[in-house]
Amino acid sequence: MVKSNVERQKKYRANLAKDKLKFEQMKQKSRMRDNTRRKNLTGDALNQLRIRQKQASKKYRDGLKLKRLNDNQSSTYKSRQSLGKAIKRAQKSLPKEPNKRITVVRHIAQTLDIIPRTTNQQERQQRQLPIELKQAVINFYNRDDISHQMPGKPFVEHMNYF
Repeated sequence: MVKSNVERQKKYRANLAKDKLKFEQMKQKSRMRDNTRRKNLTGDALNQLRIRQKQASKKYRDGLKLKRLNDNQSSTYKSRQSLGKAIKRAQKSLPKEPNKRITVVRHIAQTLDIIPRTTNQQERQQRQLPIELKQAVINFYNRDDISHQMPGKPFVEHMNYF
């Protein structure tokens, strides 16, 4: 029976994997061929390659994160009692006030990368007027239809007190 190209290639790879020396040579040759192809890429093809590589590395990192989270769920404690004891000890040392307790637990969870970090920082209140507002007031009073100085008169107002 005649074999298809897929079957022939599969058999070739299986035989190649048996001979370690040939397998390493084939991998080296393939690596060099891919490197030269990547060096000669320009423009749109290069951008697509970079996008594919970024997506692949992001997918890999996400997989590592999931694996790390799943590994943490399998307890490192030998018995349920020792885990319960550790939890009770940690809860006893937390602040009694609920708001402070929540803040401390949230901060610990963020530092351990259990929940994402919050980026909304409190904005500082300025006690002085913004520079733009100051400049707008100066420009307003510098307009000729708002304030003007008569020729020969000083630009001061005298108040007579009785």
